Amino acid sequence: MDPITGLAAYKAIQAVTGITRDVVAPETTDSTETAPSADGGFEKIMKQFLSPDAANNVNEEELFAAVVQKRLMDKDEALATKYGELLAEHKSSMARPDGYVSVEKAAKAALRDLVEAGDITVEDGDKIYSEAFAASQLDDNADALFDSRGSTEDATVAVDSLESALAAAQSMIEKYESGEEVAPERSLEEGESSGSGTVKSGDIEGGTKTPTGNTFDGAEGFLWKPESESDGNLVVLLPSEFNDLVSSVVLTHEDKVLDEGRFAGNEHNGSRGHYRFGKSGGDYPDGLKVEVRFDDGTIVKYDIPKTSERYD
Repeated sequence: MDPITGLAAYKAIQAVTGITRDVVAPETTDSTETAPSADGGFEKIMKQFLSPDAANNVNEEELFAAVVQKRLMDKDEALATKYGELLAEHKSSMARPDGYVSVEKAAKAALRDLVEAGDITVEDGDKIYSEAFAASQLDDNADALFDSRGSTEDATVAVDSLESALAAAQSMIEKYESGEEVAPERSLEEGESSGSGTVKSGDIEGGTKTPTGNTFDGAEGFLWKPESESDGNLVVLLPSEFNDLVSSVVLTHEDKVLDEGRFAGNEHNGSRGHYRFGKSGGDYPDGLKVEVRFDDGTIVKYDIPKTSERYD
């Protein structure tokens, strides 16, 4: 289908009410992402960076990435173009086998690239990140950005209509620009710190961990919970020092991948990353391993002798 026909079909779909947000809109080219135009107001410019779903909804992560690009465009159109190119590259490299990619993580990586290249200062990077993070909140949880994966009851889903999301983001940005409000300060390196210093994936030693009885590293570390309270299925929690460094968490048995966890946030239980699975722990074979795969290729494995039992 040619792009014009595809766009017309997509607009026709949007006109129909009652369509669920799980319907995927036709893919667009990268031209709007890599060659944005500064012509027009906030809404017109932002729409260049966003691809709402068939129900015309966007999620917090998508909105965040777009607000970052808009703030860069306010400084220099060339910066916004370079960021768009870097964002596309990181999305491609971070995509998982099932097609999922953390837009938040890709956006942060692209913004860090601009800082490391000297295109913007560390202070500017942190300011843009802080304002974009705060301006992209679509729910009551101001400490996290969520995507649209999951059911409407899932607490890690945060979506709104394109128009409402843009209006809310514009209102916050205008308050920051006028000095009426100041966004809570955040660092582009947040999520990588652990008590005494900064932890990066290259500092984490790979290998296999075996429990002593049912204990790995205690109450604030790794947790294998066969049945979670929310849905009765397996949930795995990782040490907080792993935050923002993990590319995927998979279950393997005899060198075969059985399942991959869905990231469900890290704002609870000691800020540990939560990864949810589609079955209860006991439904998986005994003797499997939980493989925590990091962005730099490091792998940490946890032996689970009896999958129906809790390990922490």
